[in-house]
Amino acid sequence: MNHNAELKKAQENYASGQWDKAESKCRHILEEEPTHLVALQLLARIQATRGNLHAATQTVEEALQSWPKDDNLHRQCGDLYFKAGNLDRAIKSYRRANEIAPNDLEISNNLAVALRNSGALDEAVVVLVKVIRKHPDLSLPLLNLGDTLRLQGELSLAIEKYRAVVRINPKDAAAYNSMGITLSMQGRVEEAISNFEDALKLNPQFPEVENNLANTLSSTRRYEEAIDHATNAIRLRPDFPNAHLTLGNIYRLQGNNALAILHYKKAIGLDPRNAITHQSLGST
Repeated sequence: MNHNAELKKAQENYASGQWDKAESKCRHILEEEPTHLVALQLLARIQATRGNLHAATQTVEEALQSWPKDDNLHRQCGDLYFKAGNLDRAIKSYRRANEIAPNDLEISNNLAVALRNSGALDEAVVVLVKVIRKHPDLSLPLLNLGDTLRLQGELSLAIEKYRAVVRINPKDAAAYNSMGITLSMQGRVEEAISNFEDALKLNPQFPEVENNLANTLSSTRRYEEAIDHATNAIRLRPDFPNAHLTLGNIYRLQGNNALAILHYKKAIGLDPRNAITHQSLGST
């Protein structure tokens, strides 16, 4: 049976936020054709969007039983494991996808990021260098290579990569943010502040940059400006524990322990496993 019309409607429902209708149509298709690839992929996306990563992963894993050589399914599986914080399974899925589709940029990039986040920095660099050789005009692999080099302590090389990103895409706010972080690590504080400000000009809705700028301003004792930017970060992203940690640190430096403790507790409520926040609270 041809399900194209119903599937198209399900995709439209999903795109417009009508997830119940989209899921119902997917399940109807799957009742009649249990291995329908696109319906399974869409159902998994719906489940993930609803926040049910476990169900979404199960759906994709079941789909792989019927479609073991579909690179998009392996990538989707990797994405789900990555979001769930299971980096080992994510890497395994991305590797399989990469074996099937070695020239797919997104798969290679996702594999490199998962490797980097797992601490396999050298291998992440190898993957990214291969991608860049094939796609020298793309900015994302260069940005990720810069971030990986920074984690390796290769700060000057990282800055070279960020500058290459900006040459390709002068409006890449993430590159200015990463450059600011790296310059700050080198002690080039005023240059770091300038880059964070450039990032915010390009993307005023970037909470991570607001928080990074707040931390850097605080290091120069520009506390009131730092508070403004950390507050902006929380306004943009209320569930941002690092911004509350930043505010707590600033208030402690100002001698306002009551407000410092308040924000440390908020940070812990959002991220109970952050040892730095617990240590900061305990020492205040």
